[in-house]
Amino acid sequence: MLSEEQKDALEKAHKKIGLIAWEGHEIVFRRPTRVEWHNYIRMKGDAAANAAALDSHAQITLVAYDGDIQMPRARVAYTNELLEECPGFANAPEVAAVLAVLAGTAQQEDLANLGKVATVRSCGRPRTLTASPNGSPTSPEAPSSPTTDAPRPS
Repeated sequence: MLSEEQKDALEKAHKKIGLIAWEGHEIVFRRPTRVEWHNYIRMKGDAAANAAALDSHAQITLVAYDGDIQMPRARVAYTNELLEECPGFANAPEVAAVLAVLAGTAQQEDLANLGKVATVRSCGRPRTLTASPNGSPTSPEAPSSPTTDAPRPS
């Protein structure tokens, strides 16, 4: 299993990671790139490729398996061990939920009902609104921006 230092290093390297504990294994995924996400959506929409879409997406975004963070060794071990033991693992709701949170199509609070099986860690900026140093309207307390009566280009 990964140490806290390894998890912190993965989080720092990938900005956002999802961890799943499953049948005694620990699997870590990273946030997909836009291209990877669009390829997943394309596969999901194709009737012939739909069954393998989530499995393929999980393989691509996997960054650690059972304490191993060396690629491609971790992916090979994931495929040869976990997917042999649990061939439907990639289609489990926990995997779909973690990958959805990592991609931004679901919120981290949506994982609450999965208990300790699935978690997402992010070293990105906090999600709460705070006062902006330049006074922009991103803060609830900030005054609205001045507007002009100038006509807008059409």
